Amino acid sequence: MPVEIFFCYAHEDKKYLKKLKKHLTPLQRENLIHIWHDVNISPGAEWEEEIYKHLNTAHIILLLISPDFMASEYCYSKEMLRAMARHNQGEAQVIPIFLRPTHWKGAPFGKLQALPTNAKPITDPSWVTQDRAFVNVVTGILMAIEQLPMRSSETAETILMKLGKTPGVPLIETTDAAPTSTQPQLSVISTPTPSSPLVPVGKEILPALEEGEQEPPDWDDFPPPIVNPKNNLPPLTVGQVKSSWDRVVKRVKQRGPTTAAMLKYYNIVGIEDTGEEPIIIIQAQKQGHYNYVHENDRSKDIEWALTTELGQKCRVRLVPPGTSLEPHLFLQLVQERWDSVVKRVKQRSPTTAAMLKYYDIVDVENMAGQSVVVIQAQKQGHYNYVHENDRSKDVEWALTIEFGQNCKARLLPPGTPFDPSV
Repeated sequence: MPVEIFFCYAHEDKKYLKKLKKHLTPLQRENLIHIWHDVNISPGAEWEEEIYKHLNTAHIILLLISPDFMASEYCYSKEMLRAMARHNQGEAQVIPIFLRPTHWKGAPFGKLQALPTNAKPITDPSWVTQDRAFVNVVTGILMAIEQLPMRSSETAETILMKLGKTPGVPLIETTDAAPTSTQPQLSVISTPTPSSPLVPVGKEILPALEEGEQEPPDWDDFPPPIVNPKNNLPPLTVGQVKSSWDRVVKRVKQRGPTTAAMLKYYNIVGIEDTGEEPIIIIQAQKQGHYNYVHENDRSKDIEWALTTELGQKCRVRLVPPGTSLEPHLFLQLVQERWDSVVKRVKQRSPTTAAMLKYYDIVDVENMAGQSVVVIQAQKQGHYNYVHENDRSKDVEWALTIEFGQNCKARLLPPGTPFDPSV
């Protein structure tokens, strides 16, 4: 059964409605959605009765937000308030879509996740072309469809296939292996892994461009909607993933119950921050657990669950049992998180933390069992203070806590050429 989508909009925004419908046409052809708005009212029918009929049966209600929408008594006080009542009762999902800049703070829909990403209006010039913004919106709508409780498992798998995702595994009983509570030492790993974008959809869902418009970029240029961009979020920590892991496993269970059962016998051993998306490294306790999840690329369901739960695009790397994990840090990663390291140092020594603001991170040396972060003072006084009384121990403690692995610090005086062989 297709998902019914209801458009709530001001008639002044008809041109945006028309364009959004054009972008949604491929989903209609696949019978994923059925869209309805007041143009569909048959001649002679009671228009208000028809509107309320579909407003009360729609699975997804799209609010096309603009100054005209906010000024319309009918859109705001009747359609929108009824839509929010159904949303709050769990009967429908309401998604605000921002067409044009307008003041909306304090509106009932203000608490909802909006589209496009970060509630940046369709008409915002930073989109370059409006088609880019509409593609972002379509992605978000697809994700909302995927998460609707009314979708059967068969239909959900159909959606996943259209999104280029691997469907869940058959419903079979779980392994009888006993979980253990032992966790290996935390580490940050750096081994290249194949890219597995959240929504690897091709250009076939893009409608034909109108005359004079530019070709939109590849789909991968767009961040997943409903998920915060990476640069607006602090880096993930192993502790965050561990505290969310039970909820992640429950999400995986929606797609693959057996995969979810296997995940109870995996340990979270590290996070690699690539600068674009974190890679969560999990290690199986037994070879059978690793083989099952590794086969047929079932880790894609884990990536989806992590991305949904943690609010940012995540990837997963599976590690077989018994594999030795060597710590590995990047210079760029340490530079990006240096302010966080300094804040940690401040907990122990505010003066040392103040001095560290005048240090430059010049290199990271990865050795067996530890990483050495090389920092150089800008002035001799800064070097002398941190070097005296072995205050670099506080820096090493902060680095170890920040990156979840054993770290050492090497101080360089100002003007000293850096020699990595020393």
